[in-house]
Amino acid sequence: LTVRPGSRLPPSIQLPDKDLPILAAAIQIKADILLTGDFRHFGPLFGRRVKGVRILTPADFFASHLPARRKK
Repeated sequence: LTVRPGSRLPPSIQLPDKDLPILAAAIQIKADILLTGDFRHFGPLFGRRVKGVRILTPADFFASHLPARRKK
């Protein structure tokens, strides 16, 4: 999969064909974060950066980006 002209995904990235456009789009728009609940296919990439895009589960994103709630 070509991400940008002359740019390819690292060979260590193993995703099914149906998921490659999702990651490629996130890279092309220079997203900071890609949120996905697809543990089966993106699981090995959770917490990693691929071409500048950090891949997180929604739960991990909210846990790290929202202030902790106080219990009353």
